Amino acid sequence: MAQTSWNINWDVPNTPAPRRKPLSSATNRTPALLHPRHLSLEPGPPHGATLQPTHFYSTPIQFSSVGTPETPFSYSPRRKRKHVEVDENTPASLGSEISGPSAKRQKRASPRTTSQKIEAVLHAIKEQNWTFPSFLYHLFQTKDGKGKPISRSTVHAQTVSRFLSGRSENSVSDILAAWMASPDGRIPAHSPNRSLMYSTSIPYTTIKPVRAALTSFATQIIGKKVACEAESAVHISSGLHVSIGPNSKHPETQLQRHHIGVETIPLVRSAIQKHQPVIVFLCNNIAMRRPRTRAGVVLLRKTRPPAMVITHAVTAMNFCRSETANLLPLARGILYFGSSAPVELMNYNCRIGSMPAPQTTRRSMIALSNEEANATKAHGAGFLLVDNCQNYHKQNDLRVGRESVMNVGMAGLYFEAADVDPAVFDLADKRKRIAQGLRKSVTVDNLLELMDSADSEVVGSLMFVEALARLIPSLYSLRAEVRLRRGATATQVHPATQDVVHPLASNGKKQTVPVELKDGMLDFAGQIGQTPTQFLKRKLPVGGDGLTYAMLLQLQIYLQFHNNPFQSFEIFEPQLQVWHTKWTDIIRIFQTHWGRTSGRSTNPASLGYSAGKIGRAAPSNMKKVEFYQGSQLLNVVLDAKLLDIWA
Repeated sequence: MAQTSWNINWDVPNTPAPRRKPLSSATNRTPALLHPRHLSLEPGPPHGATLQPTHFYSTPIQFSSVGTPETPFSYSPRRKRKHVEVDENTPASLGSEISGPSAKRQKRASPRTTSQKIEAVLHAIKEQNWTFPSFLYHLFQTKDGKGKPISRSTVHAQTVSRFLSGRSENSVSDILAAWMASPDGRIPAHSPNRSLMYSTSIPYTTIKPVRAALTSFATQIIGKKVACEAESAVHISSGLHVSIGPNSKHPETQLQRHHIGVETIPLVRSAIQKHQPVIVFLCNNIAMRRPRTRAGVVLLRKTRPPAMVITHAVTAMNFCRSETANLLPLARGILYFGSSAPVELMNYNCRIGSMPAPQTTRRSMIALSNEEANATKAHGAGFLLVDNCQNYHKQNDLRVGRESVMNVGMAGLYFEAADVDPAVFDLADKRKRIAQGLRKSVTVDNLLELMDSADSEVVGSLMFVEALARLIPSLYSLRAEVRLRRGATATQVHPATQDVVHPLASNGKKQTVPVELKDGMLDFAGQIGQTPTQFLKRKLPVGGDGLTYAMLLQLQIYLQFHNNPFQSFEIFEPQLQVWHTKWTDIIRIFQTHWGRTSGRSTNPASLGYSAGKIGRAAPSNMKKVEFYQGSQLLNVVLDAKLLDIWA
């Protein structure tokens, strides 16, 4: 039989095929290139011909006839697997097992341990003639020695980016914590590298030990951050700047009255916390220990609040860095100035950076006074409260021309009457009512008709019951009911409101001298915008003590012939202050009901007898009884009399 040669066309891709898993038997293993889907049987070259390779194989392949027994690539069709039918009625334990070729599973290699993996990586690094530090150094480098970007592969860039951006399983913080806790990086106590820990002078890039390098790096990087925060805090936009005078380069920072007050410290604290969070954190760790707890409750600090201490400390450092960051130091200087602190004390505080110079504080006070004067003149309709003031100027070094003197003058306050109808003080209306002459027809009955007697009885009854409920323990439960009845039945007093107060500049006039009192009143009127040529034709209430009230009435009598309402003082309405009216009434009660002033009174109904029972001495001057002591004694005796009536 003639031998026939067959040509085998190889359908081979340009790249090697992926590795296939081994078959169950080595004898049935078919090469990947001899798979039927890669073969076609066509007449080919004669036996013994050589096919030149046109693919990745480097050696030619010899072909022979299919019937040649020497060929190792003889193809035989795969045997069909025998199908054994199992009777479904036969129990599983008695059924015959399906016989077939048993596949031998290849044994899997056991996974390598962490130590083996580390050894493999270190061995690979060593094969590249690198050390482990060199590998880490070059792994994270992005520029070469000349500052040009280093070309990195995609795998390299993605690996480093994933690690440094915190998207990997183990982050940078885990590695740093392991370095700090590793005993391999411990520095012996006698080692000279011990002094490199937390170094502030030696650059951390030149420090070799890991613990010293990390601590020095943290110290130096925090130092730079704190400096940046301080520069941001002293910037003009931080809100810590105030300028004094009209020639400031930044008019928006001009000193105003609302800058100095109860909101100053909270404003400065919020600005520091916003611009300097790191320095606040460090100062908190310095100023506070771990808070103590008692029965599970955290105890709060009552003395030296850390927030207040830290605010003043950081403010002093900012003021030392920039003299224009002076809001809180200036407020402290004004406090010392208003407390009449010695100039030596102010100079010392200026030296340590807690307040500006005394001259700066004085200029700020002048600026605030001018602003307050302008605001008072713009309002110009309210109440005046004047009184005398004294200041004893004592000279420590007495000599000719330097004697100790008593400075006497007048001080005044201006109150804005925000909730008062201005028509009440209309000057023309008062003139009209005086011209009617209704005062001569006033009788006691008219005055009694103006009083609400029914309300007076209700108030008296409630006062009696309220004293019993306040002083008798068994009646404590009635206090809420009494307060409710008072609010429901008695006429309520107009609720007190907080008025806006403007302090006026004092003068050196004596209120006991009519001429000087006139000059002082004209000075106060000018500070609120009232002048002889320009004034409001409206009554201006002026309050004071008894002497001021009497002197103003006397002064109006002296000036009544002036045609100008301002020059005749007609626009001023003298008023005796309420507290002085109460004081006068207390003096009247003491003079009337005290009893015998010499010795102890024996009349139980007298005020002196009750005062003696509780150990109170008689006032030294019945014409000028102490206001607070006298009012307290009257209230105690009244409560005792009410309880005596109840008993």
